[in-house]
Amino acid sequence: MKKKLVGNLQANYVDKIRDFKVWSDLHTPALLKPALSYALDWLSPELLGTGFVITEAGDESIKAKVPFHKTNCDFHHQIHAGLVVNAGLEVISTYIAKHWAKNLWEIKSYQIELNKNLKWDKDLNLQFSCSEQDMDKLILSLQKNDQVSFEGTVFISMKNSNQSDSLKLKLNIIKLKLLA
Repeated sequence: MKKKLVGNLQANYVDKIRDFKVWSDLHTPALLKPALSYALDWLSPELLGTGFVITEAGDESIKAKVPFHKTNCDFHHQIHAGLVVNAGLEVISTYIAKHWAKNLWEIKSYQIELNKNLKWDKDLNLQFSCSEQDMDKLILSLQKNDQVSFEGTVFISMKNSNQSDSLKLKLNIIKLKLLA
């Protein structure tokens, strides 16, 4: 029974941090955003201590950075692919939560396709873009259906590079029932 309680507390903790991250992205003055985002990075369990930071969150796109640290590297001395996948999921989740309250939906499952051709030996920049019309379609679908599918691509690049890799995600999102 204790394990179940701890799991629920952990889930609530993660949700509260994500909600606060989204709120801070929307309401924090531009001058303070990097410092607050850095501080919140240390509270995010799945990206704890990686240096992952959301650098920009607009209406149609969101950008993030995964720094090149030896603790973020695999045995090939490149940023670990699993870290990039987690960062990509966080980017898309944060983007959706910015447009629709996190307590109304949840990612039930996902499929990923990572197309990696570059050597990840420098800081990585992640970018996800979505048109306002596509986001409106997602929200309307979630209001009408209990489960919807959402596909998006996170582009992964390095500073001063014209090339990019991609992380294609197909998310199965469920609508959460609110207690009346």
